Amino acid sequence: MLPWLHRNREHLLALMKNLRLQPVAFTRIALEELTLLSVIALFLPPVWFTAATIAYGFHLAVHCVQMLVTYQRGCFLPQWSAPIQLPIVALLIWGMSHHHSSGLLTASLIMIGVMVLNLVLMHALTVRLQQQ
Repeated sequence: MLPWLHRNREHLLALMKNLRLQPVAFTRIALEELTLLSVIALFLPPVWFTAATIAYGFHLAVHCVQMLVTYQRGCFLPQWSAPIQLPIVALLIWGMSHHHSSGLLTASLIMIGVMVLNLVLMHALTVRLQQQ
């Protein structure tokens, strides 16, 4: 991701030109997400882990859409791991025993909200830490 940002900075939309994600910040965000997922898996009922997996699949679908949009705009973002992982995650979700749970839809919507809020907070925190 970082090399792509460096090579394509001039092609990015005006809104994204101020994005300066450094390797340490990128790693920090990834570790925080792994920690959050581990807490969900260890301390919440299994339906929440299934919901988190569904939220992750939603996240991958967003990256697939990003690939299409950036291709159309002439600055292709090659996030090949997303279309490769998406069918695997779909199979994992299908194989989870909680996919018929009545609370799964609610839990999935909550986890997607948590994912979006976490992304916003981590990027805001990263920008603040990089400005110091």
